[in-house]
Amino acid sequence: MLRYALFILLSLLLSGSPARAQLAPITVETVNNVRATQWLGTGRPSNGMFSPDGKLLGLVGSFGVQVYELAAPDIPDTLGGEIYPGYGLAFSPDSRQMVVTGGYGIRIYDLEGGADRIAMYPDSNGPLSVVAYRPDGTQFAVGAFSSTGRIIIFDTATLQVLHTLDSFTDAVTTLEYSADGTLLAAGSRDNSVTLFETGGYTIMTKLAAHTNPVTDVAFDVSGSILYTSGFDGLIQSYSLPDGTFLKTVYTALGEVPHAIGSLAAHPNGSLYFSEAVASADILTLTGVVNVLDLANGQSAPFIATAHSTPITALDLSPDQSTLLSVSADFANLSAIPSQSGFGLPFMADAYSVTVTPDGSGVAISGSLDLGSLFGSDGTLFANIQTDEAPIRTLAYNASGGALVAGTDAAKVYVFSGDGSRLSVLEDVPGALTAAQFSPDESLVALGFSDGTLRLYNTSDLSLSAEMTPHSNALESLDFSPDGSQLITASLDSTVLLWEVPSLTRLGNFVGHSAGVASVEFSPDGTRAVTSGYDAAYVWDIATQAQLFDLPEHYGTITSAHYSPDATLILTTSEDGSERLYDALTGEQLRVFYDHNAPVYDGAWLPDGAGFVTVGGDGFGIVFEVVR
Repeated sequence: MLRYALFILLSLLLSGSPARAQLAPITVETVNNVRATQWLGTGRPSNGMFSPDGKLLGLVGSFGVQVYELAAPDIPDTLGGEIYPGYGLAFSPDSRQMVVTGGYGIRIYDLEGGADRIAMYPDSNGPLSVVAYRPDGTQFAVGAFSSTGRIIIFDTATLQVLHTLDSFTDAVTTLEYSADGTLLAAGSRDNSVTLFETGGYTIMTKLAAHTNPVTDVAFDVSGSILYTSGFDGLIQSYSLPDGTFLKTVYTALGEVPHAIGSLAAHPNGSLYFSEAVASADILTLTGVVNVLDLANGQSAPFIATAHSTPITALDLSPDQSTLLSVSADFANLSAIPSQSGFGLPFMADAYSVTVTPDGSGVAISGSLDLGSLFGSDGTLFANIQTDEAPIRTLAYNASGGALVAGTDAAKVYVFSGDGSRLSVLEDVPGALTAAQFSPDESLVALGFSDGTLRLYNTSDLSLSAEMTPHSNALESLDFSPDGSQLITASLDSTVLLWEVPSLTRLGNFVGHSAGVASVEFSPDGTRAVTSGYDAAYVWDIATQAQLFDLPEHYGTITSAHYSPDATLILTTSEDGSERLYDALTGEQLRVFYDHNAPVYDGAWLPDGAGFVTVGGDGFGIVFEVVR
């Protein structure tokens, strides 16, 4: 029902924006004035919960904070503030306020229209991540994601620090008060759980609960049992208040390690929990929600298909009729026990970005089966939809009237500039990994996951030429400005030059020692820039000689792009940065860290007055000169 809710939201938020004004170009002289000016897309949620009165749903993530009215949840109230991105949230018991953690501070939002309040806590030794209100509303506890595992108890009225608790040797991962407010349970990456009495916050007992990091704690309704979960795939139970171990209520089984993520205890004697494949202390692959009957120890799937990424939060509505499950790609509301409901989609990762040659449109795709088409002013005007997710590859033709997209399936989708699907090529050798139209629009070059290169005639999508020059995925390709040459780059570490349309090999660029992710001609066609798992290099086309490298990145350099005037090179990296280099010398000029996540792709605006990058925060960010 709400398949497009978040995209509609972007349209409404940005529809009042004026058309993009003519701005100063980004040059060597203006590079220090470049700033992030727009965020395109949905971002990704990481946590969520119901308000105690059952009227609101709060989500936090890379977008900051969003609050939905559950009576009409299509359009959220996006709350502003300094806490960005948001990590943890908690509603006050009266549902009038919400505290959000992020960075080294907290912000308390007044949900009835009053002034927000901010408290910074630089002594936490790490980002403030999890938060819980005491049931009487007088205090709230905040945990730090730091090596010291600090917990800070704040006075709600004054925001004064009442207690500082250092009971862990690693980050705090979860906090929960008992229903009567007499106990606080906290879990940590050091594999332990600590129980505090809340009169003076002295330690009652410390539980060696798990052999891997603790992910969540949950009190049963009576307050007599505490459940804990961890990366060791176990759910443990303890009697309260003494913390005596009772039994292991669930053990994840399988050939590969499974972790238990979040817990939610239901009054009917059921325990809802999320489960995912785990590697060390990182959740991977699809997350599912199971329901455990605590009386007989039997478990069954509850949500198995809604989420394509690990579930990071569960919460029960106050009337216990609905379960909220949150992952990077979805916030799902499921009725109990029918599982019916609805969800809010998010672009967990934004993988690809392309800009129309006239600068009138920007296309972004990622972990959803939807791609978003934005106007030059940031207004969302259309979506493209494929039959699978994610969409990893995008390319506009020279006029902007056609867009090619590829997913992990062996299909190539062709869309019109307004987002309408025109055709699907299914007789292809693998997943589409690279695409580019020739400057005169007569050909489209496609690269595939098996290393195959194909040229198609755009007039009728007939095959013009085909070869398999690479032994691994052909990750990137580019036509020369005059369309007479094509350069290809592969995960097999090779970079090759071809004559068009015969695909006669003209040269080989030798120097990469690992997979190459990106290749691009300079605007005058005399040079090329490549980037990959080992380095980024600038090459001479005529001689295939390596001229210099682009240093400083410490992760895979996912893309490299010349500015339209050929004076700058933009690089993006999994180290979370975008960098600008002098294209003539290779000198690094600027570094940006606005995504707070790996950065996967970038593209210049045709007038050179800005560029767009996309990353693991689910956003496309526009950078422009700001004076």
